[in-house]
Amino acid sequence: AREHPKTPLVLLAMTECGFPTRVLSPAFGGMYTYAAPHAAEGTAAGQVSARQLRQLYRIDRFSSAARIFGVVADPVRHSISPAVHNRAFQAKRYDAVYLPLLVRGAQLK
Repeated sequence: AREHPKTPLVLLAMTECGFPTRVLSPAFGGMYTYAAPHAAEGTAAGQVSARQLRQLYRIDRFSSAARIFGVVADPVRHSISPAVHNRAFQAKRYDAVYLPLLVRGAQLK
């Protein structure tokens, strides 16, 4: 996206491993990202609701210079860390986002 700033792009990786791209895409020049209309209606692994993207991950409020933090685990979707940290970042108006990062055991070797 940075190499071709005038070219409209959709930046997205699939599955739960690709979830961070759904959150980070708009800050790095992606035209849009995909989200479910409601929490129970996701159509792909790693897809969360539009409400979660806006409220929990604040996709429209952090910049491309934002600090990126995360919890690495397998499984990771159960972690409350993103909710705790993102709310703290929001309260402090800190330009950062905290993401769940699914990393399989074999990837750590």
